[in-house]
Amino acid sequence: MNSKSNHILLLISFIGTLFFLSCKDEFTTDSSYRLSYSTDSLKFDTIFTEELTPLSVIKIYNETDKDIQIESCDLLSPNNCFQINLDGRSGTHFENISIFSGDSLYLFVQFFSDEVGVNDPLLIEGSIIFSYNKNKEKIVLTAYGQNVHRIKNDTIKGNIEWKNDKPYIIYDTLRVDSTATLTIQEGVTLYFHPKATMRIDGRLICNGTIEAPIIFRGERKEKYYEDVNNQWGGIHFSGNSTNNQLLFTEIKNGYYGIKIDSAEIDEKVPRLIIGNSIIQHVKRSVLDAHCANIYAYNSLFLRGEIRSNVVLQGGIYTFNHCTFAKTSSGQGEYGITPYTVLLADKSIDSTQGSIPLNAQFNNCIIFSLNKETSLKFECENPSEQFQYKFNHCLFPANNIEEEFYSDEFFIESVWEENPQFVSLKKDPGYDFHLEENSAARQKGDLEILKSYPECLTDKDNITRQNDTLPDLGAYQWHEEEEEESDNP
Repeated sequence: MNSKSNHILLLISFIGTLFFLSCKDEFTTDSSYRLSYSTDSLKFDTIFTEELTPLSVIKIYNETDKDIQIESCDLLSPNNCFQINLDGRSGTHFENISIFSGDSLYLFVQFFSDEVGVNDPLLIEGSIIFSYNKNKEKIVLTAYGQNVHRIKNDTIKGNIEWKNDKPYIIYDTLRVDSTATLTIQEGVTLYFHPKATMRIDGRLICNGTIEAPIIFRGERKEKYYEDVNNQWGGIHFSGNSTNNQLLFTEIKNGYYGIKIDSAEIDEKVPRLIIGNSIIQHVKRSVLDAHCANIYAYNSLFLRGEIRSNVVLQGGIYTFNHCTFAKTSSGQGEYGITPYTVLLADKSIDSTQGSIPLNAQFNNCIIFSLNKETSLKFECENPSEQFQYKFNHCLFPANNIEEEFYSDEFFIESVWEENPQFVSLKKDPGYDFHLEENSAARQKGDLEILKSYPECLTDKDNITRQNDTLPDLGAYQWHEEEEEESDNP
């Protein structure tokens, strides 16, 4: 094609564009033509001060048959806490923004606040005002700024107490020195940055209460992340650590939950007591113990993903009125089937030799969504070095290998029954309380309550003495009291 032909084509294209633009309607000024928005308000969860939030998106639509021009868009933000980007431009004031018929724009919003000067979350409000065609429309912005204790590459030395004045955020590895004790008071929440961990060489005491539990979790606070695992590392007790205590404590969202290294066992002093607590939503095991001494009661061990939920590799263990539940199915890491509870007389990740094990489970529920994967023994045969007892426990299947089954090891077990938890789904939410018709109801051993008075009430502080026999698991079923009516 010669140069003259190219010039002719360019001229025709230019004339066509001018014709199209001249024929296109002008922007309407009729106030009845309105924009629509994906939301008229945007609420941020409580935000740590001095940290910029991820982007939140609002979409602006022109669903009319006319083109609309936004004459102005203004961000009203006290202390400049809110930041916006409209149609690819950042700022606080925009003019002459066009939205053609059937088109849309993206509005991105972020929040950043300096220290707010108080320990409690402080409400911060703002708005975005759109003006066009004599219309003024508002998107309301709200957020709570929260001051925090920031812990970076720290080692606890001496006897330190963390109080519930404001949350703590841990950015990397927090260590408790071998001669130190960290005591965490009721109501404290610890947020962990991705890959951050807690290593205990000394002692950790968590004194939560039913009204104000202690929470270890990932730092993302959006509702979506509540049940997402692998957001941080987990809590690691070294072989030097002993006499630890977790009361009314929740640990969630980690790569693992609790990991305990091998150490010489003192039968009179548990290395860890877990009471009225929950460990859940982790990538690997919620509890991975090597030659440890643990006592747990009224607690839940839930939802490890690619590894067995609870792995006990030698040691001495007693679990009273605990609920163990695995809700994932299929193969785990390296193609190995994950179980709800796995008992071993050796380290399953190394060639270490035999380790004596003594594990007792009293009035517990051991559940797996895949019924055949509730319990696993990693041992040649039971022996004096490999002792276990399941006393009044519920299993969804009866598939115990013959060499590991006897009435001596499984006392008054409830086999092939559904515990009937309230909910095993993310929506409306996992709930491991018992339904009224649960097979776990009134199947417990009454002697456990006599021997362990801390089990007289359940995790919700509901008495276990109102029925003939206690229910199995961490929760006692009880009839909800009806709200009193104002009507005569």
